[in-house]
Amino acid sequence: MHKSIGKTIANSIGIFFVSLLIFLGILGGYLAGSMLLIASEAPEVDSKELLSGLTESSKIVDQDGKLIKQIETAEFRKVIPYDKIPEDLVNAFVSAEDKRFWTHNGVDLFGIAAALKDLMSSGSLRGASTITMQLARNVYLNYDVNWTRKIQEMYLALQMEEALSSRLGKEEAKKKIMESYLNRIFFGQQAYGVEAAAEVYFSKPAIDLDLPQCATLASVVPAPSHYSLYSTYRPSQVTDERVLGETTINGERYVCVYNAPAYERSKYVLKEMLANGYITEDQYEKASKVDVAGTIKPVTKQMEASTSYFTDLIRDQAIQILMDQGNISEEEAKNKLFYGGLSITSTIDLALQEKLQQSISSINTTVNQTAGGASRKFRLNLNYDRWGNVLNANGTIIYFKKENLMDDQGRVVLPPKTFTQEEDGSLTIQPGRVRAYKGSLDITNFYTWDENDVFRTHQVGSIAIGEDYVSKDQDGTIHISADYFKTSENQLYSIREDGALVINADHYTYDEVGVKQPQTAVTVLDTKTGEVRAIIGGREDDNSNFVNRAYGLPRSPGSSIKPIAEYTAALAQGYNQASPMDDVPISMVDGKPWPSNNNGRYQGIVYMKKAVSESLNPPAVRWLDKVGMKATKDALTRYGIINKDHRDRDHFIEESESIGGANDENLSLALGAITRGLTTLDMANAYQAIGNNGKRIPALAISKIVDNSGKVYFENKHPETEVLNPQVNYQLLDMLLAASKQSWINPSIYIRGLDQGAKTGTTNDNKDYWCCITNPYYTTSVWVGMDNAQMSMASNSADGVTIYGRVAKILMEDKEPAKFEKPEGVYPTYLCAASGLKPGRFCKHDDRHPIIQVLCSKETEPKDVCDIHVSRLVDTRNLLLATSKTPEKVKGYWVFTQRKEPYDPQKFNGITPEDWRTELPTIYSNLGPVEPESSDSAETEESKPPEDKPGEAVNRQQGGQAGAE
Repeated sequence: MHKSIGKTIANSIGIFFVSLLIFLGILGGYLAGSMLLIASEAPEVDSKELLSGLTESSKIVDQDGKLIKQIETAEFRKVIPYDKIPEDLVNAFVSAEDKRFWTHNGVDLFGIAAALKDLMSSGSLRGASTITMQLARNVYLNYDVNWTRKIQEMYLALQMEEALSSRLGKEEAKKKIMESYLNRIFFGQQAYGVEAAAEVYFSKPAIDLDLPQCATLASVVPAPSHYSLYSTYRPSQVTDERVLGETTINGERYVCVYNAPAYERSKYVLKEMLANGYITEDQYEKASKVDVAGTIKPVTKQMEASTSYFTDLIRDQAIQILMDQGNISEEEAKNKLFYGGLSITSTIDLALQEKLQQSISSINTTVNQTAGGASRKFRLNLNYDRWGNVLNANGTIIYFKKENLMDDQGRVVLPPKTFTQEEDGSLTIQPGRVRAYKGSLDITNFYTWDENDVFRTHQVGSIAIGEDYVSKDQDGTIHISADYFKTSENQLYSIREDGALVINADHYTYDEVGVKQPQTAVTVLDTKTGEVRAIIGGREDDNSNFVNRAYGLPRSPGSSIKPIAEYTAALAQGYNQASPMDDVPISMVDGKPWPSNNNGRYQGIVYMKKAVSESLNPPAVRWLDKVGMKATKDALTRYGIINKDHRDRDHFIEESESIGGANDENLSLALGAITRGLTTLDMANAYQAIGNNGKRIPALAISKIVDNSGKVYFENKHPETEVLNPQVNYQLLDMLLAASKQSWINPSIYIRGLDQGAKTGTTNDNKDYWCCITNPYYTTSVWVGMDNAQMSMASNSADGVTIYGRVAKILMEDKEPAKFEKPEGVYPTYLCAASGLKPGRFCKHDDRHPIIQVLCSKETEPKDVCDIHVSRLVDTRNLLLATSKTPEKVKGYWVFTQRKEPYDPQKFNGITPEDWRTELPTIYSNLGPVEPESSDSAETEESKPPEDKPGEAVNRQQGGQAGAE
């Protein structure tokens, strides 16, 4: 019995252990499979990329391969070879980061065991990353802390060591890994790599670092923001901290303050170096006593003044191309651009770029016209208060006159009545010269007039106070608590003898040079290829106040949107140059008819070509309403204004993108009222399609990108998007050619024998002026306006035209006259200007809406005959319908237009269009010896007029053409 029980127990125990082994085997297999799956998702190791990625920065070259510019970043990084790295620095990093670096194969099993022990005891995952693993993470992965990334790190580290060892041998492979690692890692203060760190902190090359300095640098890497060798503060923020020196960052002065944690950790690094046999006891003792902070010599960090308008564009376009071509993130694309050793071939014509920049920069107040010897002066619409400060439309000061804001030492002065020193030590300031915003005091900007009578705006920095110390009332009144003045030893202000408060200039910076106003932007494309030939982002001739307005600062395009929005959509739907639309108001807005024209006139029924060339607003809005928002958006998409694939890369706000906010899907779109606006690059790319037979090619400043191994990563094949077929597109182009001949445009842009299709644009209150022109060589878009959208000008879009005149003169210096080639299938035809249809028998009798010759194609030529012109028997004394009582001798047939959509002047403050006399009357004449039996109805049987009689003489309807806009 007992034996049986014991046997049973023994069997049970055996079965348990076997089952446990099987379970562990299954679990182990599962885990192994999971690890293999995770590892398989890691990127492929390219040893060449690892070795060369930092040895050659990316560069921009011209079409002949000549260097234009090295791609620079805000990061301070200088790459040095292994033999320029001091041995003490290598040993310091090995001791602090990876003790078994020289012996493991990329993964340290002892380190992993320690990490697992740490996980079991503390529940957190940390450590175990070798230098090779850190390098793998830096090159290929992100910084998420999880098991997936750790597994991938290990896999990549093993692959990396194996690949390099097979090429270089074990020792050289380790050196190359260390070299790449020390050239990549971040040391704080925007310093990447040991050479940059040595310069930033000690103002010396890495090879000259001594042992204590090496140990201190090695202490920074685990947490650069925490262990940075110093922290930078504005002078006003420093109290009793230990100051190690000063540095200038992009022209602004900062104080370098001692940061204790870094120096404390350096003692640990020295101990590890001693423990690992890299230094002697004597070296350790001496190094431990050195005050490394006392050897700090901060370097002046100034971004090289080499950013230009075109390199700025090339950089950003390259990032987008790299993202799209490699299906990678923006951060990954930037890393590849800045450190991937790419060669980027630019499409920019450097000689042309330089000439245009010089021409635009030389503009003072007068812009010379290109013909007639006349000149045009920028006129600003400046609204001043009685002290000479510039106001916005609401009467708020947006720019102080400099003398009203600062003294001759550049110190902001607050008059006695604008502040109060409270009894508790706090300070109350009335808003005006300063305003509170998120813990800071924002100082209002100021303006000056320079020696050339150019208006300049100057930006003033803010003063950091702290949200705990500053507050504001609902009316903007500012309160700075007494606690701030107790804790801040750098005096914020002083009181002058006259009682005014003077702010210490150490607390803020300001732009002494200022920015010329108005500003301008110009983009020039090759009409046939879409390639960017020149891009001018402003009037500055240096890198101060760098803003690339040509593609980085969108503005409302005004009427220049019309051809590429509603009119393209209309032509695509089969309408033609003679198709009519009523130039009359649509609605009342704030008691005023909307929309209106710049000259305040309403012409009535106008044909499309006239509406485009004279830039009439009501027809444009009515056309958008007629063709529909979908068709208009489709056109804008084909022009590249709407980017369906990358919504973040366009400026158009669709209704689906708007969550309770503004969007651009409304009738104001017809007039260019786009919420975010468009850039000259956007507009030039759209008009390039019009000059290129209706085919848009993306406006790129890059023709090719080659990696550092010579592999072509990207080549511009000039992909085409057909906006309109060539025949229909030419009809749109022809309307722009007509627009360019307007009397107020032509003198500025005229070049003998050169076709130029033009459209201008002006926004409300004259805040933006545009001129978009395409010719067989170049397509150009020009914007003129004030940087501050609260300000306006006192002219019109002719300012943009005159800027283009300067540009065109340079563009066409070595070019022969050229015409656009008319495609086959486009032909002239005669149509009625009132209906856009084939002329009927009455059309020739209407001088106001005559028979006109326009271009058509099979897509746009109408089949029907005019149904707008009608003939009626009238009383010639008042042109009202004749009745049976009207004397025969004053009766006559008269030709009228009969609107398809009735217009009621009474709904629009009694406004009647200029062609109102041609409209078919609805009432009967009451003149004559006998009163009509009934004048209440135009349809009574007794008073009904006779039918049209083709054989009768017909009087011609008189009416002169409306004057130009």
